Amino acid sequence: MSLHTKFSIEEHEAFILDQLLPLIVDYANASKAPTEVVALTCWLSLSTILQSKGFTHSVLMQCLENSDPPSAYETPEGLH
Repeated sequence: MSLHTKFSIEEHEAFILDQLLPLIVDYANASKAPTEVVALTCWLSLSTILQSKGFTHSVLMQCLENSDPPSAYETPEGLH
């Protein structure tokens, strides 16, 4: 099994910003849930799927630690 531990988020930036984040924000607004709670729930669900596909906890944590969180200035609208 090949684990994709090296990737470029820029390759998927348009999908994330134009489709995925608006879905999360819209769902949060519709359900009156905090956006960060919905985003965290999505992340936990996706990380569970990735673990079932062979990604280890340490690989997922390394990816998280190596991510470059945006400043509040750069955070997409709706996730402030």
